[in-house]
This record gives sequence, C-alpha cells and structure tokens, in this order.
Amino acid sequence: MKPLGLSGYTDAPLLANVKKAGAPLAGVPITFAINVLAHSGQHEHHDNQRPLGTLSSYSGFTDANGDIQIRVKAPDVAGTHTITANCGVCANPTVSANIDVKVPGLLPISPISPRKQDGSYVYALTSVDHTHAGNGRYHRNQYYLTDFSRKNLRTLIDAFSEYGWGTVALNDASLPWGGRYDIRADWKAPHAGHREGREIDISFTRAQNPVSAGKQKSFYKKFCEERAAQVPFSLLHHYVLTPTEN
Repeated sequence: MKPLGLSGYTDAPLLANVKKAGAPLAGVPITFAINVLAHSGQHEHHDNQRPLGTLSSYSGFTDANGDIQIRVKAPDVAGTHTITANCGVCANPTVSANIDVKVPGLLPISPISPRKQDGSYVYALTSVDHTHAGNGRYHRNQYYLTDFSRKNLRTLIDAFSEYGWGTVALNDASLPWGGRYDIRADWKAPHAGHREGREIDISFTRAQNPVSAGKQKSFYKKFCEERAAQVPFSLLHHYVLTPTEN
C-alpha cells in the first residue's frame, strides 16, 4: 500500500479466520497489534518516535463465518509493518502478516554520469549535504524517481546542455520506497514533497556553475513552452549567490 497522503492511497483490509476441524468458529475473541520493522522503507535511522500505522480495531469477535476483518491505515513514512492477530483459545494462538508501505516502481538515477564531448559531466549527484545531516544521520539513497520523471529529467538536462548551462548538480529526489523524506532524520518536515518520485532539486552553484538570473528566466520560458515538459513532474531550482562548501 502507498504511504498516507499520496495519490491513489487506500486503507488495506486484513482478514483473520478461525476454524475448528475445518468448520468456522463464531464468537472467538481476537486481539490485534501493529509494529514496524526497524530500518525498513530504506530509512537509515530508527527510534521509538517512528510513525506507526494504525488499525481500525484492535479487538473483536469472529462472525458466523469465523472471520474478523480490520483495516490498516498507513503512516506517511514508508516501511514494513507487521500486523499480529492473537487468539487466546486457539491451537496456534498468534499469526502475523507483513505489509509494505511504499511507492512502487521508483528507479535510481545512476551515480555514474555520462560525459559531454568536452569531457565534462552531464550531471553530478551532490551525495552528502551536511545541512541535512540531523543528529549525525543522513539518507544516502535520495535519488529515486518514477521512470516517467527520469525521462523528463534527462530531457531537461539535455536542454540545459544545449543552452550551455554546464554540469547540472542533482540534489534531493525521493527515497527508494518514497513516502516522507525526513531530511533531518527525525520523521518530520521540512520537505513537504519529494514523496512520489516526481520531484527533484537541481543546483548549479553546487556544481560550481552559477547561472545568471536572466539566463534562468530565458531558459525556463523556452523549456516549459517549447519542450513542454510533461506533468506530473516538478523541478525545484536552488540558486544562491554565495554557496557554502559541502
């Protein structure tokens, strides 16, 4: 299932069934619990503040078919959740199921950039941005996009090259499983987006290649109007006059 808040999100149904000698048992009390696997969802940190999924009910009784159904609501953070059903009167008192909360199909941007004819790189991954390393922790796998967005990005980079913008520095996209990208490793914002592989930050100052504001404006007009970059796809351009060294 997708992380909470993303397009196409739905709660997931789970069904527990109790039988005796193949016949359903009604009125059996069942309790449920939910937990999340440490470091799952491609998060390189884990603590007891990590957001958990929730259940529509944590206890109940089986119906005439021996069934009891609940629904699982995912958090906005990707990861693998384990839902456990407990039956105090059953021969096998505990059963569990894992549910992956993730955005399917995200693909990495290759860390090996092709070169141009002059030998310069087409793009560069910024890798480690120390301003994001909250509590000494950092996500090192933040360059994931949908295939659609990867193609859009390459079209954009090729267009940049045609206009002589030089090497494009790529910063944050999405984590491998999508969901909340907590850049400070604290399960919180400031990133509001970067959750579905449809957004990426670019910077020229990080690649030691500052671009004038006039050139930026001219290019964006030509790219957006003439190249018609398709949506859903977002580009966030970082431009600072006095970049700091990372």
